[in-house]
Amino acid sequence: MSKLFGYDLTVEYRAGKLNTVADALSRRDEEAAVLALSGPLFTDFDTLCAELQDDVAARNLRHQLAIGTAPDGWQLVDGLLLYKGRVWVPETSRLWL
Repeated sequence: MSKLFGYDLTVEYRAGKLNTVADALSRRDEEAAVLALSGPLFTDFDTLCAELQDDVAARNLRHQLAIGTAPDGWQLVDGLLLYKGRVWVPETSRLWL
């Protein structure tokens, strides 16, 4: 799921009669759904949040956002810095490796 974040896509629901090319992913197996729970893990975001705590540029941006002097386009959402809706990763991040 995290690999899809880089793409601009739209998910559309089609009712049974309109979905003439249904594949295995659109079918429900009621017994298996009851026995298994799953969810995406975003460990990269957790790593990035931890790195942003120590980054000087990120600290300055968070301070500017707190006092209302940040440049247009910047937001702080769930510990992540966003620029125009996209996650900002500093150049010093280990995620680049």
